[in-house]
Amino acid sequence: MNFKDKVFLITGSTSGIGQGIAKALLEEGAKVVINYAHNEENAKETKELLKEYQDRTLFIKADISNEKNVIDMYKKIEEKFDKLDGLVNNAVYDKIFAIEELSVEEYRKELDVNVWC
Repeated sequence: MNFKDKVFLITGSTSGIGQGIAKALLEEGAKVVINYAHNEENAKETKELLKEYQDRTLFIKADISNEKNVIDMYKKIEEKFDKLDGLVNNAVYDKIFAIEELSVEEYRKELDVNVWC
């Protein structure tokens, strides 16, 4: 498959699998939106790791469980790249809890992050 000039959004992509996917897509000529919600240090390290691709990357701090953050993220993607060709939904909310202790708010957070599309 030809990824040249295709634009991909990768949620949760400042470490681990998401970071690896971002690097692989960039190596194949894609443009990549690096999304993260909290970890500024990982974002800084990922920027350094991918600095040779800086003209084809866009870093966006956005909590994908927050609708306004997602809308703002899409606006930034459109401003920089004018399109979005693909999504890698890599972000995960992984709080460990006993099911009987699960609040409605925690349940919604699990769905909003882990089943986001």
